[in-house]
Amino acid sequence: MHTLSIILYTITFIFIYVSSTICFDHHHPLNPSIKQLVHCPATETENSRTPLAKRSTDASGFKIDFTCYASNHTCQRARQAFERAGSIISQAITFTTPIMVNATYVPFCRTLGECPKGNLVTLGGSYPARTVAIAKGDGVFRLYPQALVKQMELNSPPAFAQYDIVSLFNAEAPFWFEDDGPIEGDQSDFLFVILHEFIHGLGFYSNWQEPVGWDALIPDLSPLVQGERLVGINETNGDFVFTSALESVFDQYLVRLSDMQHTSNIARKFNRYRLQRAIPLVEGLQQTGLWDEAKAMYELGTKAKSLGFVAPNDSSAMLVLETGLSPFQSGSSISHVDYAMYGDSADFLMRYMQDRGLTLEQAMARSGSSSPIGPKLRKVLKTLGYQTIEYQPKLQAAVRLNALQSTGYKVTSISSGWVIPMLLSCIVLCVDR
Repeated sequence: MHTLSIILYTITFIFIYVSSTICFDHHHPLNPSIKQLVHCPATETENSRTPLAKRSTDASGFKIDFTCYASNHTCQRARQAFERAGSIISQAITFTTPIMVNATYVPFCRTLGECPKGNLVTLGGSYPARTVAIAKGDGVFRLYPQALVKQMELNSPPAFAQYDIVSLFNAEAPFWFEDDGPIEGDQSDFLFVILHEFIHGLGFYSNWQEPVGWDALIPDLSPLVQGERLVGINETNGDFVFTSALESVFDQYLVRLSDMQHTSNIARKFNRYRLQRAIPLVEGLQQTGLWDEAKAMYELGTKAKSLGFVAPNDSSAMLVLETGLSPFQSGSSISHVDYAMYGDSADFLMRYMQDRGLTLEQAMARSGSSSPIGPKLRKVLKTLGYQTIEYQPKLQAAVRLNALQSTGYKVTSISSGWVIPMLLSCIVLCVDR
């Protein structure tokens, strides 16, 4: 018994050490796959000694460091839009610790070399500045955005990066600001874009990824490549759980809609893979049978209405995710809600395509919503771990048309619904020119 206790103590110590030190820094929001594994050892902070109920932050919940490469007038309007976006999200989420954002408004083509590709112009992108590997009750490590980790009551939180969210927005894009007068048909509401991107930065994204040209989806194998294996403990049965394939915390709640089976069951199978330097990854996956799993996941990711987000014990929180794009579109597929289903819904914000020539206010009027942060989106954020404020419905369907027309938006009625101009959006937001 004494020997067993020593062994358990040793393994538990390893689990605590690894879980508090493995993080990834993301410096390129336009390409989140570029990341750096860093060790972020546990620290004791003032917040870790302060009861959660006693912590507080400012009214907006966001602190934004804003760098702008445009005219003073444009920069001022952009700054005001960032501040308003923080205020809107803070009316849906109670932040116990402020969210730190590094936002830059810069000409993408002239400065970054990110130029239009055909008809597509990149509007911007946001991503967690740091993600942290954390294991919960099932013992499986998943990547949590730092913004969420800072809201958690951890006795010894990891060392945090300076910022929680990093954002880039294209100063060459056709943005509309609130004092511009009526929106033009080719413009995108800058506030709408910021809100969409900030929600991604708070954790609304999948970590399933397609290596270039594979037609297959795999979880993040970065720990495996870096020689790291994370050890957790399943609180239900006491088993030790080894993780080398990382989902995001969002992925924990993904289900295959045909049978409501969690895709985490597929992700776990990749934890048994052992990297062999002399064997290419594809060949190694084929030898272990994991290639078939990756191909099956790709099929789910490219077949409409095949995947959904389901909160535990709350079917009302179910969202059908965007899986209708073929081939798979990194940043758009899975990491958004189904485009066709949610256009007239209060949960319109996280579609991969946004309505061009439509202001945020008009989009809310069209759906009869009282907030851009809809009821199901709030439940998703609550499921991830945020303290959310209950959604309060405002407009009834009978008055939606009058409300929409009162905002000055021209509505054309057809038998199947509304004719709406559209723009493409994703974790990296683009507009169809």
